[in-house]
Amino acid sequence: MIEDQILASIRNSFYQSADNLTLLIAEDEIESFWSWFGENAVVLDVNDEPFEQYNKPDQYFSGRCFGNSQALFFATGMTYFEGFAKIEDNYLFHGFNVDDQKVVDVTVLSNPDVFLEHRFGLPDKYFGVQIPMNVVLEHNQPKIENNVLNIPHLIYEYYISLKT
Repeated sequence: MIEDQILASIRNSFYQSADNLTLLIAEDEIESFWSWFGENAVVLDVNDEPFEQYNKPDQYFSGRCFGNSQALFFATGMTYFEGFAKIEDNYLFHGFNVDDQKVVDVTVLSNPDVFLEHRFGLPDKYFGVQIPMNVVLEHNQPKIENNVLNIPHLIYEYYISLKT
């Protein structure tokens, strides 16, 4: 669960950035979605251990966080989350993996200079909801297997599936 003040900051960042053009929430679902996210998201710390095996900029591309993280999930079974990465006082809509309750962010690990140059820092905290394997496979398995460049996020589809 996320504190109300942090959730308000996440929403503020979301609507002031281009993220709201990536994650499209139906008008009549906005309040319900954010309430669900606040109640179900967990707060996660960065795993500060060096992960040289994930520093693969030729495999994990900048700007492809959802695809990178889903591909790692598909290959290793490492849990997949979608939510927000906190950089300074901003929150970036983001896909990432979790191992032993710590974030393994292959996009950042493989492209730290891009984050430092364009985001002015590296994430220091993550807020996210675990996306189950069956949701990833149902929506994106062929894209992952074919290493499609644009593999879409799934958080809204997951949220909607829970309502039916």
